[in-house]
Amino acid sequence: MPRKPESDKPAMSRDDLSPSKAPARDRKPAKPRAANANTVQSSKKPATTETKKPVKAAAKPAAKRKPRSAATIGRTAIKNPVKLPPKAQQAIDISAFQGLDARQAKFVDLWLVTYNGAQSYRDAGYKCKNDNVARVGAHKLLTKVKNHPYTLARQVELFSRTADVQNQIVATFHAASFADPRELVEYVRRCCRYCYGIDHKFQLRPSEMERRRQQYEADKTALKAEGKEIGEFDELGGVGYDGKKSPNYDCPECDGEGEGRALFKDSSTLSPAALTLYEGVKEGKDGTEMKVASQKGYRDSLAKLFNMNVEPAVTVTLGISEEKLEEILAIAEANTQKNREAMSARAEELAKIGIVS
Repeated sequence: MPRKPESDKPAMSRDDLSPSKAPARDRKPAKPRAANANTVQSSKKPATTETKKPVKAAAKPAAKRKPRSAATIGRTAIKNPVKLPPKAQQAIDISAFQGLDARQAKFVDLWLVTYNGAQSYRDAGYKCKNDNVARVGAHKLLTKVKNHPYTLARQVELFSRTADVQNQIVATFHAASFADPRELVEYVRRCCRYCYGIDHKFQLRPSEMERRRQQYEADKTALKAEGKEIGEFDELGGVGYDGKKSPNYDCPECDGEGEGRALFKDSSTLSPAALTLYEGVKEGKDGTEMKVASQKGYRDSLAKLFNMNVEPAVTVTLGISEEKLEEILAIAEANTQKNREAMSARAEELAKIGIVS
């Protein structure tokens, strides 16, 4: 079989299989290079190498956030926030919305307490050369902030605190004025040693009876060693003395009056009213003394607070005799008659000259 001529079949070289010989639709156009006068451009185009782009990892699905409530939207969580009273926070909010800065607000706070404009102006942080500058600056600033909402709010807060203090003082005065001093100390009368003894003899406590019996046995042993004898043990009024019992009106020793003594109460169990009168305990050579405040001062102060007349009304009674009254009456009648005669004489004179009264 005759072979076809080589001109009919194009020769396949390795250059034909390179990527540079790929069809135009399969390769990207190469960027033109700037021509250089010193270099000779080769008619043969350099082979282009394809660079693989790094494959991006698949993104993880975003975690769904919990919907925020309307109360928390627009708020930033702060660790260890400073807690302020509601009124103080309200005052700060008012100052922030009404245009006062920190120094102006501090000036208002100081001025409401001291009412000293120049000193409050300095203490608020304003620099002044002398007192005149401080007074002028304080006057200008006070004119601006005197009727400011922040000033009014602070005044209301200050007045409310003053009212609270006044109420506490009035409550203390009222409690002290009507407290029962017997909650602190009492003078009581209790039974004597003979009130409830056998045949109204001296009555002993159990420990006293035991000591007395031991002393009797010791004396008995000592006398027996000397060859002497001792009589029988005398129990006197017996055992069972109770100092809390009331006096026995049939007792021949105390005539039913018993024995009087001061009784101090336990201060840990006092009522709030009694605590206003309690001023402590004094230990001295004469014994223990409990200090109790006088209620008269509290009552006088309470009466003045309520504008009560603490002075007793004085009734003045004038005494005069009947003779003195008759004399005064006679003088009054004589003066009246004299005035009448004078008026009649004047009327006659007026009639003579033609003037009718």
